[in-house]
Amino acid sequence: MSKEQVEEHVSRIREELDREREERNYFQLERDKIHTFWEITRRQLEEKKAELRNKDREMEEAEERHQVEIKVYKQKVKHLLYEHQNNLTEMKAEG
Repeated sequence: MSKEQVEEHVSRIREELDREREERNYFQLERDKIHTFWEITRRQLEEKKAELRNKDREMEEAEERHQVEIKVYKQKVKHLLYEHQNNLTEMKAEG
């Protein structure tokens, strides 16, 4: 190889090295973007799971309160029916 050929070869190799470095940098940036996106998405998923757990707990508590309210209303109705029956019995006895 002549000196010119060696210099041309070195020049081509350097250009290729520069392109490879640029490409490597590009892919590193892409990797970092993907990693950041993944981390953000993972955090969002954890937040949504926590929100869902909270909603489930709220629903369970609301259901428990609802059942207590139903029980209280049933007791009130039972008491009112008892009073009504007593009133009817008293009225029949009087009249």
